[in-house]
Parts: sequence; structure tokens; C-alpha cells
Amino acid sequence: MIDGIGKEYNDDLTDFLEWYLKESPPISIPRGTPPVYFVEKVTGVVIYRKYPFQVQLFTVEPSGVIPAHHHPNVDSYEVSLWGVYFYIYEGGEKLGIHPNIMRQQGHAIRVLPEADHGAKASHAGGCFLSIQKWLNDVPASSVGNDWVGKETMGDSHTAQLIN
Repeated sequence: MIDGIGKEYNDDLTDFLEWYLKESPPISIPRGTPPVYFVEKVTGVVIYRKYPFQVQLFTVEPSGVIPAHHHPNVDSYEVSLWGVYFYIYEGGEKLGIHPNIMRQQGHAIRVLPEADHGAKASHAGGCFLSIQKWLNDVPASSVGNDWVGKETMGDSHTAQLIN
């Protein structure tokens, strides 16, 4: 599969992405850990989990900004459903996907564990799927709990994380 910035991937996470988008399994809220996460202008809910794979549906408030960060224990695809512009940093360069392309439902960008990335929602807000593979025997929760970045999403970001 070739992602939104032209990189080709052929691995188990890519296979899972293709299966999930093709099969559209029913929403299956996991038991045990809280399935809903709120951090500043973003709300996420786990809609599928079979470790190490997980899918979260995120909504972002109007004009919400998700600053540059990475998730050292998560390999993922971010799938724009509506109104979210994703970017990724590679070799010091900020690579984004044209908003007209991002409006196409199901458009994905691969985010490797060490890849700094971020997003911005449209003036009307936005939503996206995060198709994840959790690594290093870290229990799946929310990618927001596996956040490494110079910036956070606001004053309450760290206090709102559930570990």
C-alpha cells in the first residue's frame, strides 16, 4: 500500500488497515480500561481492540490544533474521515497532505513510532480514525497517553491523561 505522502508499506499493520477498512467490523467497545478519552480539544473512543491492534475514532473541535509529537510505543495509520489536515516531519521537512485530498474519506497517512506529526481541524471541526499497533508490550489505551512532544495541547493536557 502507498500512503498519502507516497511511502509504500507492506507489513502486518498495513494488512490490518486494509482488512479493517474493507470489512468494517462492528464497533466493539473493549471492557476493562476506559474506552473514552478527553484531552483538551480532542475526544477519542476505542471502537476496536484485539491486542496489539486497536482502532480509535477521534473528533477535534473547530480549528483545534494537535501540535507536533510522536508515540514511541505505537505504529499507526491516521485516516481522515472529515475536516482534518495531517502533517508529518521527515528529515526536518514538514510534509502535509493537500486538504482537498484529505477530504476524500478513507485517506491514510502512516505514522511510525519515531515520526513527529500533528494535525489541524477545519473551522467546522473534524474527525479521523487512528489504526494502531501497540509495541514493546505496552498495554493499549489511548495514543494520547503515549505522547512525546515539546508542546502539549494546552494547560490541562498532562493532567487529563489516563495512565
